[in-house]
Amino acid sequence: MKWRIGALAAILATTVPANLALADRERAIERGLRFIYQTALNPKNFSTFGSDYLWCFYEISATSLDPRLRAQAAAMGRERAAQWWREHTHIDPAVSADELADTLFGAYAAERLGFPDDRFKDEIRKAAARFRPIDFLRFDPAVGPPQAGLLDLLCDALIATYTADQYGVTLGAPYYDIVRWVPLARPYRVGAEGMIPVVNLVTHVVYTTNDYNNRPLSPAMLPEEFAFLRDHINDPLVQQDGEMLGEFLDTLRAFGLTRDDDSIRRGFSTLLSRQNPDGSWGDLKDPDIYNRYHPTWTAIDGLRDYSWSHGRM
Repeated sequence: MKWRIGALAAILATTVPANLALADRERAIERGLRFIYQTALNPKNFSTFGSDYLWCFYEISATSLDPRLRAQAAAMGRERAAQWWREHTHIDPAVSADELADTLFGAYAAERLGFPDDRFKDEIRKAAARFRPIDFLRFDPAVGPPQAGLLDLLCDALIATYTADQYGVTLGAPYYDIVRWVPLARPYRVGAEGMIPVVNLVTHVVYTTNDYNNRPLSPAMLPEEFAFLRDHINDPLVQQDGEMLGEFLDTLRAFGLTRDDDSIRRGFSTLLSRQNPDGSWGDLKDPDIYNRYHPTWTAIDGLRDYSWSHGRM
């Protein structure tokens, strides 16, 4: 273990060139996006993760600075959104709360990609009214989440309520009823559950505050989240995990860090070095396609530049 820590320290201490070629990032991003799209064309993959794929293409098309990347992601997203609507014509009367939430995520992303359907939205709204808040959120928003599983519960509830609010349908509660419970998780510490749950919550507090990288943030807006990200980006667990590293890079840049920062340049270099021959990130041997396309998505988000269409909050 000591030699591993020493070797990693030597790597982290290596000076990364400030003029890391933009072309290298652009090629890596394009290869990664092609990989995601190819996996989304698989009927089984799309049937299971269709809403997530649409979110990926929508987010990249809506917030990227590179007009070519925006156009590529939008074209892929529109093609897949048309297929998603062919598979989603009505809400099943026996739909579960989780299935309804996933359907709402897909309908919202499809709407933002240029495929609105007010009739379908009304079906979702009527179906959602049949459920209790706890069915969607796993806790009563009037009471707050329990300590057991707090980080995951808050993260999932932030995502669900933010997306539903943007779509115009309530899933159990509005976003502001959930975000008020975030202080229960502060100050952020890596505990017995490990790094991933706390990173997921911290990054999604950022994403749902800045509209998934539509606008930059001041560190003063979310000081606890900024401090956690700044303090942990060079942790070995983060550096070794492309999915986490991608999320650290895009959230820290939302707070104003640039390529002039050593940790950002190092993160770019590390991600570029970890890309697989097929354009993906993640374990090539993992049979779960989610664990292939989703790390690729977060790596793309970590590498790409943002349009920041609104002023800093």
